[in-house]
Amino acid sequence: PAAAAAVLFTRARLRAGEIAVAVVVAAAFMAPNIAWNAQNGFHTVAHTAANAAWGGPIGRPGALAGFLAGQLAVFGPGQFALFAGGAARWRTRLAGAGDRRWADAALLFFALTPLAIVSVQAFISRAHANWAAAAYPAATVLIVAWAMRARAAPIFKGGLALHAAAGAAFLVAFSAPSLLDAVGLSRAAEPLRGWDRHGADIVRAYDGHDAIVGDDREVMAAIVYYARQTGAPAATWNSNHRIDHHYEAFHPFTKEKHERVLFVSLYEDAYEAAPIFKNVRYIGPTTAPIGAGKSRTLHLYEMSGYLGWPGYDR
Repeated sequence: PAAAAAVLFTRARLRAGEIAVAVVVAAAFMAPNIAWNAQNGFHTVAHTAANAAWGGPIGRPGALAGFLAGQLAVFGPGQFALFAGGAARWRTRLAGAGDRRWADAALLFFALTPLAIVSVQAFISRAHANWAAAAYPAATVLIVAWAMRARAAPIFKGGLALHAAAGAAFLVAFSAPSLLDAVGLSRAAEPLRGWDRHGADIVRAYDGHDAIVGDDREVMAAIVYYARQTGAPAATWNSNHRIDHHYEAFHPFTKEKHERVLFVSLYEDAYEAAPIFKNVRYIGPTTAPIGAGKSRTLHLYEMSGYLGWPGYDR
Protein backbone atom coordinates (compact mmCIF):
# COMPACT_ATOMS: atom_id res chain seq x y z
CA PRO A 1 0.00 0.00 0.00
CA ALA A 2 2.81 2.44 0.81
CA ALA A 3 4.56 1.77 -2.51
CA ALA A 4 1.31 2.14 -4.47
CA ALA A 5 0.42 5.39 -2.70
CA ALA A 6 3.92 6.77 -3.24
CA VAL A 7 3.84 5.97 -6.96
CA LEU A 8 0.39 7.51 -7.40
CA PHE A 9 1.07 10.61 -5.30
CA THR A 10 4.49 11.33 -6.76
CA ARG A 11 3.24 10.62 -10.30
CA ALA A 12 6.26 8.46 -10.90
CA ARG A 13 6.49 7.30 -14.49
CA LEU A 14 7.66 3.73 -14.18
CA ARG A 15 8.41 1.74 -17.29
CA ALA A 16 7.04 -1.77 -17.68
CA GLY A 17 10.52 -3.21 -17.34
CA GLU A 18 11.08 -1.43 -14.01
CA ILE A 19 7.77 -2.70 -12.65
CA ALA A 20 8.64 -6.24 -13.77
CA VAL A 21 12.01 -6.09 -12.00
CA ALA A 22 10.35 -4.84 -8.81
CA VAL A 23 7.78 -7.65 -8.92
CA VAL A 24 10.43 -10.33 -9.54
CA VAL A 25 12.66 -9.07 -6.71
CA ALA A 26 9.72 -8.86 -4.29
CA ALA A 27 8.56 -12.35 -5.25
CA ALA A 28 12.07 -13.74 -4.78
CA PHE A 29 12.23 -12.33 -1.26
CA MET A 30 8.75 -13.57 -0.31
CA ALA A 31 8.88 -17.00 -1.94
CA PRO A 32 10.92 -18.82 0.77
CA ASN A 33 8.66 -17.47 3.51
CA ILE A 34 5.49 -18.48 1.67
CA ALA A 35 6.92 -21.91 0.78
CA TRP A 36 7.94 -22.60 4.39
CA ASN A 37 4.51 -21.59 5.69
CA ALA A 38 2.76 -23.76 3.10
CA GLN A 39 4.81 -26.75 4.24
CA ASN A 40 4.18 -26.07 7.93
CA GLY A 41 0.48 -25.41 8.21
CA PHE A 42 0.91 -21.62 7.90
CA HIS A 43 2.20 -21.38 11.47
CA THR A 44 3.17 -17.74 11.04
CA VAL A 45 -0.35 -16.82 9.97
CA ALA A 46 -1.84 -18.67 12.96
CA HIS A 47 0.62 -17.06 15.37
CA THR A 48 -0.08 -13.59 13.97
CA ALA A 49 -3.81 -14.19 14.24
CA ALA A 50 -3.37 -15.25 17.87
CA ASN A 51 -1.37 -12.09 18.57
CA ALA A 52 -3.99 -9.93 16.86
CA ALA A 53 -6.65 -11.29 19.27
CA TRP A 54 -9.67 -10.14 17.30
CA GLY A 55 -12.08 -12.34 19.23
CA GLY A 56 -12.98 -9.80 21.91
CA PRO A 57 -14.94 -6.53 21.91
CA ILE A 58 -13.81 -4.08 19.22
CA GLY A 59 -12.90 -0.48 20.03
CA ARG A 60 -10.23 0.29 22.60
CA PRO A 61 -9.23 3.97 22.49
CA GLY A 62 -7.08 3.49 25.59
CA ALA A 63 -5.05 0.79 23.85
CA LEU A 64 -4.60 3.08 20.85
CA ALA A 65 -3.43 5.94 23.07
CA GLY A 66 -0.98 3.63 24.84
CA PHE A 67 0.37 2.36 21.54
CA LEU A 68 0.94 5.87 20.21
CA ALA A 69 2.58 6.94 23.45
CA GLY A 70 4.85 3.92 23.19
CA GLN A 71 6.21 5.25 19.91
CA LEU A 72 8.12 7.85 21.94
CA ALA A 73 10.15 4.98 23.37
CA VAL A 74 10.48 3.01 20.12
CA PHE A 75 11.65 5.89 17.94
CA GLY A 76 12.83 8.28 20.65
CA PRO A 77 11.07 11.38 21.96
CA GLY A 78 13.08 13.87 19.94
CA GLN A 79 12.90 11.86 16.73
CA PHE A 80 9.21 11.14 17.11
CA ALA A 81 8.50 14.81 17.83
CA LEU A 82 10.31 15.78 14.63
CA PHE A 83 8.42 13.16 12.67
CA ALA A 84 4.98 13.92 14.12
CA GLY A 85 5.47 17.67 13.72
CA GLY A 86 6.66 17.29 10.14
CA ALA A 87 3.85 14.89 9.23
CA ALA A 88 1.26 17.30 10.69
CA ARG A 89 2.67 20.05 8.43
CA TRP A 90 3.34 17.79 5.47
CA ARG A 91 2.24 20.33 2.85
CA THR A 92 4.72 22.90 4.16
CA ARG A 93 7.45 20.28 4.48
CA LEU A 94 6.97 19.05 0.94
CA ALA A 95 6.80 22.57 -0.46
CA GLY A 96 10.08 23.40 1.27
CA ALA A 97 11.80 20.31 -0.11
CA GLY A 98 12.07 21.72 -3.62
CA ASP A 99 13.15 19.07 -6.11
CA ARG A 100 13.23 16.50 -3.32
CA ARG A 101 9.53 16.82 -2.49
CA TRP A 102 8.56 13.64 -4.31
CA ALA A 103 11.24 11.64 -2.51
CA ASP A 104 10.04 13.12 0.79
CA ALA A 105 6.46 12.15 -0.06
CA ALA A 106 7.49 8.57 -0.81
CA LEU A 107 9.38 8.30 2.49
CA LEU A 108 6.40 9.76 4.34
CA PHE A 109 4.08 7.12 2.86
CA PHE A 110 6.47 4.32 3.82
CA ALA A 111 6.60 5.67 7.39
CA LEU A 112 2.91 6.45 7.88
CA THR A 113 1.47 3.24 6.40
CA PRO A 114 2.81 0.81 9.07
CA LEU A 115 1.86 3.28 11.79
CA ALA A 116 -1.67 3.56 10.42
CA ILE A 117 -2.12 -0.21 10.06
CA VAL A 118 -0.89 -1.02 13.57
CA SER A 119 -2.85 1.90 15.04
CA VAL A 120 -6.02 0.33 13.63
CA GLN A 121 -4.97 -2.99 15.15
CA ALA A 122 -4.37 -1.28 18.51
CA PHE A 123 -7.85 0.26 18.41
CA ILE A 124 -9.52 -3.03 17.41
CA SER A 125 -7.77 -5.15 20.01
CA ARG A 126 -4.19 -4.53 21.12
CA ALA A 127 -0.72 -3.81 19.75
CA HIS A 128 2.73 -3.77 21.26
CA ALA A 129 4.66 -0.57 20.63
CA ASN A 130 7.37 -2.28 18.58
CA TRP A 131 4.90 -3.72 16.04
CA ALA A 132 5.18 -0.51 14.00
CA ALA A 133 8.98 -0.58 13.86
CA ALA A 134 8.81 -0.99 10.06
CA ALA A 135 7.84 2.70 9.91
CA TYR A 136 11.14 3.98 11.21
CA PRO A 137 13.77 3.17 8.56
CA ALA A 138 11.95 5.56 6.20
CA ALA A 139 11.10 7.97 9.02
CA THR A 140 14.76 8.16 10.08
CA VAL A 141 15.92 9.17 6.61
CA LEU A 142 13.09 11.67 6.39
CA ILE A 143 13.59 13.43 9.72
CA VAL A 144 17.32 13.79 9.11
CA ALA A 145 16.50 15.68 5.92
CA TRP A 146 13.86 17.77 7.68
CA ALA A 147 16.16 18.53 10.62
CA MET A 148 19.00 19.66 8.35
CA ARG A 149 16.75 21.89 6.26
CA ALA A 150 15.13 23.45 9.34
CA ARG A 151 18.47 23.83 11.11
CA ALA A 152 17.11 21.57 13.84
CA ALA A 153 20.03 19.16 13.81
CA PRO A 154 20.68 19.71 17.56
CA ILE A 155 17.30 18.07 18.34
CA PHE A 156 18.25 15.01 16.31
CA LYS A 157 21.74 14.85 17.82
CA GLY A 158 20.29 15.27 21.29
CA GLY A 159 17.98 12.35 20.61
CA LEU A 160 20.91 10.18 19.57
CA ALA A 161 22.76 11.08 22.76
CA LEU A 162 19.68 10.20 24.81
CA HIS A 163 19.43 6.83 23.02
CA ALA A 164 23.08 6.07 23.67
CA ALA A 165 22.68 6.90 27.37
CA ALA A 166 19.51 4.78 27.65
CA GLY A 167 21.20 1.87 25.89
CA ALA A 168 24.18 2.04 28.22
CA ALA A 169 21.88 2.21 31.25
CA PHE A 170 20.01 -0.92 30.11
CA LEU A 171 23.26 -2.81 29.55
CA VAL A 172 24.55 -1.93 32.99
CA ALA A 173 21.22 -2.55 34.75
CA PHE A 174 20.60 -5.98 33.26
CA SER A 175 24.21 -7.02 33.69
CA ALA A 176 23.96 -6.16 37.40
CA PRO A 177 20.27 -6.47 38.45
CA SER A 178 21.17 -5.43 41.99
CA LEU A 179 21.34 -1.89 40.61
CA LEU A 180 17.68 -2.15 39.65
CA ASP A 181 16.90 -3.21 43.21
CA ALA A 182 18.81 -0.20 44.52
CA VAL A 183 16.71 2.26 42.52
CA GLY A 184 13.39 0.54 43.16
CA LEU A 185 13.02 -1.07 39.74
CA SER A 186 13.22 -4.71 40.78
CA ARG A 187 10.06 -5.53 38.88
CA ALA A 188 11.80 -4.88 35.55
CA ALA A 189 14.19 -7.77 36.16
CA GLU A 190 11.70 -10.26 37.64
CA PRO A 191 11.03 -12.12 34.35
CA LEU A 192 14.78 -12.74 33.98
CA ARG A 193 15.54 -14.03 37.44
CA GLY A 194 15.44 -17.46 38.98
CA TRP A 195 15.42 -19.59 35.85
CA ASP A 196 18.88 -21.02 36.57
CA ARG A 197 17.60 -22.35 39.91
CA HIS A 198 14.49 -23.80 38.28
CA GLY A 199 16.72 -25.41 35.66
CA ALA A 200 18.93 -27.02 38.31
CA ASP A 201 15.88 -28.45 40.10
CA ILE A 202 14.48 -29.78 36.84
CA VAL A 203 17.79 -31.46 36.01
CA ARG A 204 17.84 -33.17 39.42
CA ALA A 205 14.28 -34.43 38.94
CA TYR A 206 14.77 -35.60 35.36
CA ASP A 207 16.04 -39.10 36.25
CA GLY A 208 15.77 -40.70 32.83
CA HIS A 209 12.30 -39.60 31.79
CA ASP A 210 11.49 -39.76 28.09
CA ALA A 211 11.08 -35.99 27.92
CA ILE A 212 10.66 -32.82 29.91
CA VAL A 213 7.28 -31.31 29.07
CA GLY A 214 6.22 -27.72 29.77
CA ASP A 215 2.84 -25.99 29.49
CA ASP A 216 4.02 -22.42 28.95
CA ARG A 217 6.27 -20.71 26.41
CA GLU A 218 8.45 -19.00 29.02
CA VAL A 219 8.83 -22.26 30.92
CA MET A 220 9.76 -24.05 27.69
CA ALA A 221 12.49 -21.52 26.96
CA ALA A 222 14.00 -22.14 30.38
CA ILE A 223 13.80 -25.92 29.95
CA VAL A 224 15.44 -25.87 26.54
CA TYR A 225 18.34 -23.77 27.83
CA TYR A 226 18.93 -24.75 31.45
CA ALA A 227 18.12 -28.46 31.13
CA ARG A 228 20.12 -28.97 27.95
CA GLN A 229 22.86 -30.82 29.83
CA THR A 230 20.51 -33.75 30.46
CA GLY A 231 20.21 -34.39 26.74
CA ALA A 232 16.49 -34.87 27.33
CA PRO A 233 14.11 -33.83 24.58
CA ALA A 234 11.91 -30.90 25.52
CA ALA A 235 8.27 -31.02 24.51
CA THR A 236 5.33 -28.63 24.77
CA TRP A 237 1.87 -29.45 26.02
CA ASN A 238 -0.52 -27.74 23.60
CA SER A 239 -3.82 -27.29 25.42
CA ASN A 240 -5.77 -25.43 22.72
CA HIS A 241 -4.67 -27.58 19.75
CA ARG A 242 -3.36 -24.49 17.90
CA ILE A 243 0.18 -23.48 17.02
CA ASP A 244 0.62 -20.30 19.05
CA HIS A 245 4.40 -20.18 19.43
CA HIS A 246 7.71 -21.68 18.34
CA TYR A 247 7.82 -24.53 20.84
CA GLU A 248 4.35 -25.78 19.94
CA ALA A 249 5.44 -25.87 16.31
CA PHE A 250 8.80 -27.58 16.72
CA HIS A 251 8.76 -29.28 20.14
CA PRO A 252 5.28 -30.85 20.39
CA PHE A 253 4.30 -33.55 22.85
CA THR A 254 3.80 -36.89 21.06
CA LYS A 255 2.38 -39.97 22.76
CA GLU A 256 4.69 -42.34 20.87
CA LYS A 257 7.93 -40.65 21.92
CA HIS A 258 6.96 -39.32 25.32
CA GLU A 259 5.55 -42.18 27.39
CA ARG A 260 6.99 -41.20 30.80
CA VAL A 261 7.52 -37.49 31.17
CA LEU A 262 8.67 -34.94 33.70
CA PHE A 263 5.90 -32.35 33.48
CA VAL A 264 6.74 -28.77 34.49
CA SER A 265 3.69 -26.61 35.12
CA LEU A 266 2.89 -23.11 36.27
CA TYR A 267 -0.14 -24.55 38.02
CA GLU A 268 -0.14 -26.58 41.20
CA ASP A 269 -2.78 -28.99 39.89
CA ALA A 270 -1.43 -29.11 36.29
CA TYR A 271 -5.11 -29.01 35.40
CA GLU A 272 -4.57 -29.00 31.64
CA ALA A 273 -2.71 -32.30 31.50
CA ALA A 274 -3.26 -34.29 34.70
CA PRO A 275 -6.70 -35.70 33.73
CA ILE A 276 -5.27 -36.99 30.44
CA PHE A 277 -2.67 -39.30 32.02
CA LYS A 278 -3.35 -42.52 33.89
CA ASN A 279 -0.41 -42.13 36.26
CA VAL A 280 0.31 -38.75 37.83
CA ARG A 281 2.74 -38.28 40.71
CA TYR A 282 3.50 -34.90 42.20
CA ILE A 283 7.26 -34.57 42.68
CA GLY A 284 7.21 -31.16 44.30
CA PRO A 285 7.69 -27.45 43.68
CA THR A 286 10.73 -25.58 42.48
CA THR A 287 10.82 -22.06 43.91
CA ALA A 288 13.22 -19.27 43.01
CA PRO A 289 13.54 -15.70 44.33
CA ILE A 290 12.97 -13.02 41.71
CA GLY A 291 13.68 -9.90 43.77
CA ALA A 292 11.96 -7.56 46.20
CA GLY A 293 10.93 -10.46 48.42
CA LYS A 294 9.01 -12.16 45.61
CA SER A 295 9.41 -15.66 44.25
CA ARG A 296 8.29 -17.79 41.32
CA THR A 297 7.07 -21.37 41.80
CA LEU A 298 6.83 -24.11 39.21
CA HIS A 299 5.41 -27.55 39.88
CA LEU A 300 7.03 -30.85 38.85
CA TYR A 301 5.09 -34.01 38.07
CA GLU A 302 5.85 -37.45 36.76
CA MET A 303 3.21 -38.49 34.24
CA SER A 304 2.75 -41.66 32.18
CA GLY A 305 0.02 -43.68 30.58
CA TYR A 306 -1.38 -41.10 28.19
CA LEU A 307 -5.12 -41.77 27.90
CA GLY A 308 -5.75 -39.79 24.75
CA TRP A 309 -7.49 -36.56 24.01
CA PRO A 310 -9.90 -36.32 21.04
CA GLY A 311 -8.57 -33.94 18.46
CA TYR A 312 -5.14 -33.72 20.08
CA ASP A 313 -3.47 -37.09 19.45
CA ARG A 314 -0.54 -36.80 17.09
